[in-house]
Parts: sequence; structure tokens; C-alpha cells
Amino acid sequence: MTAAELQAFVDALPVAAVIMHDRRILACNRHLADLAAVPLDELLATEDPIERFVAPEDQPVVLGRIAARARGDQVPAELDYVGIGGNGERIPSRAHVAPFPSAGEHAVLVVITHEGLRARSASLIRGFIDVAVAAQRESTQAGILRVAREGLERLGLSATLCELGPGCFRVVEAGSGNPFIAQIQQRWPDWIPDSAFPMPRSSTEGTLIPDLPAVLAAGFGRARDAFLGAPPAAMVTSIPIDGVPTFLISCSGSDLDVTIANAFGLLGKQLGAALETVRRLEELDRRNSELRAQAEEMTLLNDVARRVAGSFEVGPLLELGGETLRRLLDADRWVVLLPDPREPALRFHARAPEGASLGLGEESVAMAAFRERRVVQVLDPPTPARSAAAPRTRLAVPLIARDEVLGVALILDEHARSFTRAEMDRALSVAGQLALALLSARLYEALRSSYAELARAQNELIDRERLAALGELSASIAHEVRNPLGVIFNSVGSLRRIVKPQGDAALLLDIIGEEADRLNRMVGDLLDYSRPVQPALQPVPLRPLFEEAIESARQQTGDGAKRVAVTVRVAEDAATVRADARLLRQALVNLFLNAYQAMPRTGRLEVRASRSTIDSRPFAEIVVQDSGPGIPPDMVDKIFKPFFTTKATGTGLGLAVVRRIVENHGGTIELGRLRPGAEFRLRLPLEAQASSS
Repeated sequence: MTAAELQAFVDALPVAAVIMHDRRILACNRHLADLAAVPLDELLATEDPIERFVAPEDQPVVLGRIAARARGDQVPAELDYVGIGGNGERIPSRAHVAPFPSAGEHAVLVVITHEGLRARSASLIRGFIDVAVAAQRESTQAGILRVAREGLERLGLSATLCELGPGCFRVVEAGSGNPFIAQIQQRWPDWIPDSAFPMPRSSTEGTLIPDLPAVLAAGFGRARDAFLGAPPAAMVTSIPIDGVPTFLISCSGSDLDVTIANAFGLLGKQLGAALETVRRLEELDRRNSELRAQAEEMTLLNDVARRVAGSFEVGPLLELGGETLRRLLDADRWVVLLPDPREPALRFHARAPEGASLGLGEESVAMAAFRERRVVQVLDPPTPARSAAAPRTRLAVPLIARDEVLGVALILDEHARSFTRAEMDRALSVAGQLALALLSARLYEALRSSYAELARAQNELIDRERLAALGELSASIAHEVRNPLGVIFNSVGSLRRIVKPQGDAALLLDIIGEEADRLNRMVGDLLDYSRPVQPALQPVPLRPLFEEAIESARQQTGDGAKRVAVTVRVAEDAATVRADARLLRQALVNLFLNAYQAMPRTGRLEVRASRSTIDSRPFAEIVVQDSGPGIPPDMVDKIFKPFFTTKATGTGLGLAVVRRIVENHGGTIELGRLRPGAEFRLRLPLEAQASSS
């Protein structure tokens, strides 16, 4: 409080009062100056004012009590002493010493009464001071009002606290000393019009109501005799906050006078000052909370930015962003939806918890946020038909980066709640960070795809050059090798007719013939692999082709193939493919030959064809499965490479030729089951329904 406010405070007191700090007067009123018979200005300038109105023998006791109370020692607040009047007469007096922190640390308020005042008035006035001092120690509005009401009750007064409204007021807390408060609340259960009980609400001075039963009788419109059970008198004062009367406090009892009412009005001012201080502290706390929230938001955004900066995988990014939004908003679930480039709709990309699904309501909210580029909140009203698992609150946050909407984060909560503007702004900030990271990931993915496409093109170019060189070499080898081979075949045949060999001679001729035949096959395989594959596509029924290829492979294998059981199954919806029958037969013969050679004694070969769909395109899936030893896992990456073989007499070109033929038909080939037995899966485009019919 300023010096002027301190002086105004003591001037309003109806008894002698002084505010002191270290034996120096900060403020005193004319009641004290009149008691000491000294001008007020002179008393304020006195270095040792206690000497002016305290008898010499009591001055050390009074000064010691003031110092002890200023330090906060546990000593009595009241002190009896002998005062000195202006004419030198000795006046039995009593001082009430109370700490007064509003004037500074170690400041005290000294209120002086003497026998000239009524004992009741002096007791109440001192009690009002204690109530004011106790209220200043509270840190909340509720605490201040509670302490004030309880302190007044301890003084023997029935205190009632009211809240003021425009042209009306209502009872907040009622005292027990007035039995008619319950009737007032029953007559006016909410707000009471000012016209019922007129009082000067705008005045901050205490108002004495000398005849309380008459006021109650006028308010209820009944005879005064009906309210004789009420206290005889009351006093009322408003509690101003920032200059505006906000609360009204009244006390009823006996032996009340104008002096006490004036002191009561001063108590109202002190309570108002304490409430103003608390409100300012609460506002400061609110601003500090906002600053802390902003700091936490910046920390969260920095953490999100740091965590997403080094990630270029879409899945982990969406998991991180969605879970961050869920924790930030304290929600139950999250879903991130990304637009489908093939159609004007949103599709699921990630969801939590696992197996979650969305209804039309959630999808419509997400689409609204996507199209309108803003945060959309929807709260479902409770209905009896509503499922307990259905979300009641939905918040859709668009993922916007560089003026492009990349998707929508959908926050779902099973409880009815309304997200605040601050929460939605924070969610939008996190979504912006997620969108930037998602855009970077998308660009990184495009760059990686470009590099992969470039590498594929380079590999294709190298393969073409290798095949071209291999083709020239193969043609030269075929010319140089097959001419001598023809001579060898003719010579071996002539020797068998002329000599008619037996025993070792016949065995040697058989070996020469077999090795010449193997060399001829190797030249043929080399020519097949190096020759460009340009299939002439036409509808080809699969079952007859399977049977021809199996028979050809059986003849080339020899007697061992007779002990292999063969099963062929072709589904009706996969009976015809678009293919080059000659090339496809060659590929199947190579696969069947490998199967027969893997089962030299006995076994089972299964061939089946069924319909499958890849990216809405129909394919015939051909599965070739044998019961041989299978393929070792360390050879899986090598079996389709040219010239790789595990057979003593193999060329290593059989599966390489199969792969080239299948891929040039627009299909794929891959390994299925490795063991037991080998399994190859071919996928070839199906013939269109119109053509097959």
C-alpha cells in the first residue's frame, strides 16, 4: 500500500490508530492526535512518538511488545498500559498490536482504546482488524471469504455472504444467527431483487440497519411482529474488487452502533483489497501457466521435428505422428488416412489399435477436413442405440505441407468432450511437422525409385549387350561344333552297322554317342538362351500343353520317369492363357525335366493351374511341385542365373531360359516351397473372357 492508502486506512478507523515500522510512524489518525493533544503533522514528524501518549514507566513494555509482534514472536496481541492525555492526566488504556504486511515487512498496526469507549465496540473493532489481517494471509478467493465469515462468527455475529448481480443479489453462505435466512432462500431460490431489500450497494461504507425486523417485514410484505425472532440490528457493507462492488457481507446481532458499522465498512475495503491481490496473483499464475504450456508445446514440436527429421519411412513416421497426437490430446485412438491417387477417396494407411475400423461418420469427418483444409470437430449426442465402442468425439486434423493436403489425422475419443482452440492449434502444429516429414519421405521414396529404375535400365542394357555378344558367340560355336558333331553322329551309326560291336566296343560307341548328344543339347540350350524371345501371343489351352510337355520330358528322362506319379489339375476359370505355345511348352519341359531328374527312382509330380488377381488384373497361376530333395536355402538366389548348375551334365541355362520366356509373356516366376520338394509358381496373363468364349 502507498503512504496515501495507509493514511486513508487509519483515517477511516473510529478509534486511535497508528501504523509503525521500527519506532517510526508511517500513518496515524486524528483520534490519536486528539488523545495526545498534539497536531497530526507534528505527531507524524516525531522521532519517538510513543513518548507522546504512553506513561514513562510503560514505554519500554509497549516498545518491546511492538518489536516482538513485528518479529512474529508468539506474544499476546493486547497490552494494557497507562496513557498520558493532553492535560497530563493518566488514562488506563489498551493497545491491540497486529502485524500489518500491507505496509511492509515488520510493520505493525496499533489500535488504542480506553475507558471512554464502550467495551463491546472496542472488542468488535479489534476483532475486525484481526479478521482483516488473517484474510491477507490467504491465497485464494474462497479462503479469504471463508476466513472472514468464520472470524465474524467467532466475534458473536451472524455473517451472511452474498454475490452481487445487475439489480439483484443471491446468498452464497448464510449465517446461523438469523432464522429467517432460510425463508428468504425459499422465497427467492436463486437471485433476490434489490427492490426486496433496498440497500446502498454502491457505497463501500458500512451501513447500520437499526431495526432488522422492520426491514424483513417490508421485504416479505408482512407485519413486523412476525419477525421479532430475528436479531434486533444488522450492518451491511459491500466488498469492492477493482472498484466494482462484487460481494455483499452482512452481520446481525445486538449492541451494534454507527461506530461499529463504520469499522465494518473498513473491513469490507480490506477484504476487497485482499481479493484484488489474489486475483492479480491468479492472473499472474494463469499467464505463467500459459507460458509453461507454450514452452511445453515448443519442446514437443522440437522433439517431434527431431525424431521425424532422420526418418524417411512412411509407416514409422505415421506411427510416431499419430501416437504423438493421441498423447498430446489425451485421446483413445488415432487413425491416419492418405489419399488414394487412383480415386477421389481416402484409404487406410495406418491405424491404432490393431484391427480398428472406421464407420461412415468418421470417414465423412476426415473427408470434410481434407477438402476444407481445416480442423473439424464432431461430438455425437448420446443415443440409446449408440454402441459403447463407437467414438463420441472425433477430431480430424489435415496434414498440410507447402499448401498441399497430404492426408488427415483422425483423433477418436470414446468420451464426450470438446477440444479447446489451444488443443486444436497444437494438434495442427504437430500435424504440420508430420506433413513436412511425410513430404520429405515421399520425395525420398520417389528419388529411390528413380535410382532403382535407372539401375534396372542399366542392368537391362548390360544384359542386352551380353546377350548380343553371347548370340554372336553361340552362332559361331554352333557352326564350328555342329559340323563335327554331324560327322561323329554319322560315323558312330556307320560303325554300328558295319562292325556290329559287342562288349567293350559297343559300350565305347554308346559313350561317344551320349557325349555327342549332350554336346549337341548344350549348343541348343546356348542358342535358345541367346536368341531374342518374341512370343506370338494367342489363346493357348493349358491342359493339352501340360500333357505334351510332361510326355516330352518323360521321353527325355528315360525309364526312371515311369516310376513318377503325375497329377494335373486345371481350374475352369484358368483354362486358357495368352501365350506362345512353342515357347511356353519349352519352359514347361525344362521345369518338368528338372522335376524328373530330382526323382530318379520314384516320386510324385503335381501340376495345377488356378486363377489369381494382381492389381485387378487376372492371372493364371501355374504351380509345378515335386517330391524330390528340394532346393538348399543358400542356392535360392542363384538358381535363375545363367550357367549356374548343380548337375554334373547340366549347362545351367534351363531355369534362366524359363525365366526369360515367362517374363517376356508379361508374367512372373518365383520359388514357392523349398523343402520337402521344390515348388515353382508361374503367373501368366489370362485370355480375355470374350476371346476364350
